[in-house]
Amino acid sequence: MSSKGDFPDDEDPLESLRYQTLDCLDGIHSAGSFATSDHNVEHIHPGLVVKGIGPIRFPLSHEDANALIRASRRAPFGKGRETLVDETVRKTWEIDGKELSFGNAGWDSWLDRVLENVSKGLGIPGSAGRVRVELYKLLVYEEGAFFKAHKDTEKTKNMFGTLVVCLPSEHVGGSVRLIHGTEEKVLETDRWSSYGVSYLAWYSDVSHEVVSPVQSGYRFVLTYNLINTTLERSPSAAVLDVEQSKICRILAEWDSMQDKPQGMCYVLQHKYTGASLQLSGLKCDDYYRCSQLDRACRSNGRFCVFLSRLGLTVTRINEEAYEEEDKEELFLKDTVTLEGIQLRDSMRIGKDCLVQRNLYEAREHDEQWEGNT
Repeated sequence: MSSKGDFPDDEDPLESLRYQTLDCLDGIHSAGSFATSDHNVEHIHPGLVVKGIGPIRFPLSHEDANALIRASRRAPFGKGRETLVDETVRKTWEIDGKELSFGNAGWDSWLDRVLENVSKGLGIPGSAGRVRVELYKLLVYEEGAFFKAHKDTEKTKNMFGTLVVCLPSEHVGGSVRLIHGTEEKVLETDRWSSYGVSYLAWYSDVSHEVVSPVQSGYRFVLTYNLINTTLERSPSAAVLDVEQSKICRILAEWDSMQDKPQGMCYVLQHKYTGASLQLSGLKCDDYYRCSQLDRACRSNGRFCVFLSRLGLTVTRINEEAYEEEDKEELFLKDTVTLEGIQLRDSMRIGKDCLVQRNLYEAREHDEQWEGNT
């Protein structure tokens, strides 16, 4: 995201300010990752009951697996605004979470402990009470089942990620590969599948796939939506005060400039929908950076932080035969406060407003893409 080789021109105060801002914000990191997993976390029996079938035994028996499949439907997937069923893309059985209940009163407490671990693994600050789970589906992956690379859609308000709990059911294969930017993780579930429980969790904008089809047995999972429940604004203790001091010095320098810019745009790492564009909906480093920046701005008293979606339009103008010219325009849309209150629909900005440079160089003009700032 940053360009460490993009050194500032010492004779240009604005360029120096831009570089200092880039270097400072790029240096703020959360303590978490885009995905996390663990296994056999004080495992308890859930007492799972499926409507129309009854209690499910663990490890999952062949008879119960067949009963679950008979009560299931083929799992669909989203493509644009459509919901499709295509076994060349996704081959999985599903039962809606509304058809499930849990006889063990300790299951919710166990989930709370898992959620605490997941929050720490994903780098979510102040996680106690800030995140809750919502049961979504029961999935059965039989032999040959898979799901090609995709990203999860926001299925409910303030959803920011997915939790998958893999229950005891012996199987081989079914590993999940997750990709975010240049980073990649492969999380396995089959190693502990006979009698153990494992969980996987990731952010919604992480590309993931069941990379190896199930070779034998049944991969039996519960999926949950991870939901943010608060509008917490205080920064995490994990972000050191040294970054806060750096930001304060940069703001003071900015404020003292004679020909100072009215604003600068720093592009975040993750992509967000309009509904999730607020401080509480930001992820990992994005949350920490905006929290620290907001804290410094409020301390200074002369600056404010807003969130917006960045876009570039390229218009090809053919003024005369064989002569074409591209007209590029940067714009911000859905500009909101950190609480998500909309301020403006759309506005044009100049390239000199961007903290990062060359954001669109590697993108073709006919490819639609938007970033978040």
